[in-house]
Amino acid sequence: SLNNLIYNNYFNNTVNAWDNGDNRWNISKTAGVNIVKGAWLGGNYWHDYEGNDTNYDDLGDTMIPYNCSGNIVNYGDYLPLLMPKNHAPVTPYTPSPANGASNVSADTNLSWYCYDPDGDNITYEVYLGKSLPPQKVADNVADTFYSPGILERGVTYYWRIIAWDEHGASSLSPIWNFVTKANTLPTISNPTPSDEVTSINPTLAVYVNDGDGDSMTVTFYDADDDGVIGTVEDVLPGNTASVPWQNLQYSTSYSWYVKVSDGITTITSPIWNFTTMAIPQYTLTVTVNPPNAGTVNPDGGTYNAGEIVTITAQANNNYIFSHWSGDASGTATTIQITMNSNKNIVANFILPNNPPSIEITEPAEGSVVAEEINIKGKAWDIDGNESIVKVEIRIDDGEWIVADGTNSWNYSWNTNSVENGIHKIYARAYDGIQYSKIVSINVTVTNIINHPPEIEITEPLNGDIVKGNIVIKGKAWDIDGNESIVKVEIRIDDGEWINVTGTLNWAYSLDTTKLSDGEHKIEARSYDGMAYSNIASIKIKVQNEEKKETSWTMLAGAIVVIVVVAGIAVAVWLIRRK
Repeated sequence: SLNNLIYNNYFNNTVNAWDNGDNRWNISKTAGVNIVKGAWLGGNYWHDYEGNDTNYDDLGDTMIPYNCSGNIVNYGDYLPLLMPKNHAPVTPYTPSPANGASNVSADTNLSWYCYDPDGDNITYEVYLGKSLPPQKVADNVADTFYSPGILERGVTYYWRIIAWDEHGASSLSPIWNFVTKANTLPTISNPTPSDEVTSINPTLAVYVNDGDGDSMTVTFYDADDDGVIGTVEDVLPGNTASVPWQNLQYSTSYSWYVKVSDGITTITSPIWNFTTMAIPQYTLTVTVNPPNAGTVNPDGGTYNAGEIVTITAQANNNYIFSHWSGDASGTATTIQITMNSNKNIVANFILPNNPPSIEITEPAEGSVVAEEINIKGKAWDIDGNESIVKVEIRIDDGEWIVADGTNSWNYSWNTNSVENGIHKIYARAYDGIQYSKIVSINVTVTNIINHPPEIEITEPLNGDIVKGNIVIKGKAWDIDGNESIVKVEIRIDDGEWINVTGTLNWAYSLDTTKLSDGEHKIEARSYDGMAYSNIASIKIKVQNEEKKETSWTMLAGAIVVIVVVAGIAVAVWLIRRK
């Protein structure tokens, strides 16, 4: 036959094929499981094919096309199938750092390239050391890189990789080597302070750098006794490290130096010197307000920085000391001031204060109150009514609450916030210096306690079957008095609430023909003008349409008629045939 495509067959015969026609014995290389479980589709399996697979795809690459010892005259099989077998991973290659590399960073990662011809998963063993042969430092590494951590500087390292596939086949790389970069010493510059006059508690600082990028530890020392002033850790290259040097003396010379370590090498700086400033002096200025109302001792002066000055105020006749202001505060007549800057202090005196007065004008003593009431009153001060700052009221033992207004004041109180009974209302006024005497009244709170009404549906009963016009009946009552019930409402299913006739005994006429046949819900509630009752509920079944029964007599008659007609038809047919 001609023009056939023949592939993916298993041939194991004395003569596998004979073909002098125009046939094709393979397709293009295509991914897919072939007849001998290989990973590629191509041609056919021939038991006597003796070629080789040079690219590990289990397809023949030599002695092609296969032609069955010349029995296939035209073309032949260009992609003969081979029995699949496992191939080891290729030898790891292209190492990084490259073999023989120098000046390699001490924090370098090791990486390489590798693959498996069969596409198998590969794991790696990593060997690394400073002598030959290198020792294994990691196994079952899934990636083609490994981080050995920080290596020693200026050292030759040897390393190699063993690649393993999932079937236990392996390949071993050659031994590679590299040399790490030698350590670069840190540098120190820009010391502050150096050969200058400074503040009493200066900040010591130096600029540090490291050519290897190492973080550094900078320790500051007192050069007089080599005592540690302070340490700064993890300083990055190109940054300033600083510490405060405290508790120094004025007008005194000091010496200092630093040691800087990059974790490998420690270097020591030269010694630097500085002198602290002379002790500063500050001016104390004291003022009496109003003038001649009193005296202050001392009344001013010049003092060294940090000196503590005790100041006492004394009132003259008809005045009393009030408070300190300016750079001091408080009401004690004697205070202490630390002179850490120029100070301006005012001693304030006042004439004796008269406390304000207050009264409650509404409600009157003994009043009976309910709901929300307005508590009113007046306040005044013989030193001037404008001096009154606020008015406060309190109910029983509650918190003081600021009322609205001062000379004429009021406060809105909702008595529902307390229980019925006698309660005390207190009031007081404040003039910024003193409170007035507290005044109070007693009131009796009488608020109505309402109970919601109750309701029930008496007719029809829950589950009744109804039709046509029906009357829904029920009862309602209230323990606060049945006369309090304002209305009764019902609703059908989830419709609108509808007022019914009556309250204590109530009724509602319902035309069930306006409802669909089936189950419906009736709900009822009552209202006493303040609260609704609980909702009473029943279910009824509406059945207005009569059920139509099948007439067996009519059915039997119909069957008889059908049989008779069929019989006549058969008889006529038989007569016509004769």
